[in-house]
Amino acid sequence: MKPTTSASASAPTPKKQSQFIFTDPISKPLPKRQQVSRACDWCRSLRIKCDSRYPCRNCQAKGRTCNIRGANAAQTCNEAISRIAVLQDRIRDLERQVEIAKAKIQDDDADTAIGDVTDGGNHEAKVKTEPLPSVSPHLNQLQEYGGRKRSKHLESIHIQTAHPEQRHCYGRSSSFYFIGRLSSYLGLPPTQLTPDGLMQMDPEAQSLKNSLNSDVSLTEVYLSKPQEEYFLHLFFPSYNVYYPIINHAEFMQHYQSLWTTPTSRKSSALVDIVLALSMQYADALMPRDYAAFRNSIEGIVNINAAIAGRKFYRRCQLLLTDELEGPSITTLQCHFFSVIYLSNASFHNAAHSHLAMAVRTGIILGLHWNPPGSVSEQQAEFRKRLWWTVYALELKMTLDLGRPLAVTMSQIPCPPPDRHQEDPFTHQGTNRFTANRHFIKLMLAGREVYARFQRKCSEVLGHENNESSIYNNPQP
Repeated sequence: MKPTTSASASAPTPKKQSQFIFTDPISKPLPKRQQVSRACDWCRSLRIKCDSRYPCRNCQAKGRTCNIRGANAAQTCNEAISRIAVLQDRIRDLERQVEIAKAKIQDDDADTAIGDVTDGGNHEAKVKTEPLPSVSPHLNQLQEYGGRKRSKHLESIHIQTAHPEQRHCYGRSSSFYFIGRLSSYLGLPPTQLTPDGLMQMDPEAQSLKNSLNSDVSLTEVYLSKPQEEYFLHLFFPSYNVYYPIINHAEFMQHYQSLWTTPTSRKSSALVDIVLALSMQYADALMPRDYAAFRNSIEGIVNINAAIAGRKFYRRCQLLLTDELEGPSITTLQCHFFSVIYLSNASFHNAAHSHLAMAVRTGIILGLHWNPPGSVSEQQAEFRKRLWWTVYALELKMTLDLGRPLAVTMSQIPCPPPDRHQEDPFTHQGTNRFTANRHFIKLMLAGREVYARFQRKCSEVLGHENNESSIYNNPQP
């Protein structure tokens, strides 16, 4: 019997089961790229992904220069606002420094010391340049303030005075320098600028100079009270309009308190200088043919207006010597009107010396600073007006004589007077205080024009090499 195969044939054949073996990959996947706020220039131009590294991977792999250092750092809105505020403050500081530097350059250009003029036959002015010792850069203040500025071509003229061995220096804006240049151009001899010519004093002016050393009485009464009051009443409608630095009511009250008896009064430097200036003013108004009337007060009203009231002036100066260590507002007023008195008498150097004392007195009193908050508004305005009137006269005299300022504008924090004050003599909104403000503004504007003109002259007249000066080579 044959075996059957149906059972074995019908049974399914078992399938071979597949087995999967998992192994580690050959390389790990790249980490996720960190987001950046801004790609570098190379990645942006090539339109490829950048990262926050510096240099980025792409630039490092290619050897390129990655030119955004730290720009990919993520920033918040608050950090950006804070950074903007810091930069704005820095910009304001830099702008302030630029303005200060510009003001300083203008002052240095206008106030740099001037050179000398040789005594040769052609009177040509030359700038003296001497070697300066080498110092550390941070100690070399001369380099900062113009001592080494060779680009200047500032000139001056030295002329003889009443003393043959003495010479006085006048700058390029003075009339003496102008006359010296004309003398040089016309070929005049140097004796034209000697005491026999321009600078010789007349006999009456010489008498004022010789009488300065004479004895002055502090108790002698030179004029009666009505005579003094007559001259005082000439002062306030004239000089006190141009220079309103004396209060009329307070001054007259002080003057009346000086008269202890009907025939004698106490000495006062301010009253004496005001009387001297008023007598000088009155004498100038007198006709020349009234000699008898002019000499009615012997020794006081002289024929020459330059020395009228000289006794009062000398006594004022004697009283001021006691106030050198402890000056006051009155001391400054006396120095100021002494400058006016000497200028009218053509004693320019003496007036300039008194003006320097007036400026220093104002600095000692602190008038160049903003008025303290403890003073009243009227007193604060008076302090500003007093200082700026003195400084305006300083500006005017430096222009007339061509000499540098005693104090530059950058050293004055006090602003000019700007408030309108009531005055009984006001017409259409104009009074002596507004006129004084315009006088100050005029002097400031004149100083600015002078500084610009001097810089232009320095360009035209030549720089380091004096041979390029138009005086040495006038041909174009």
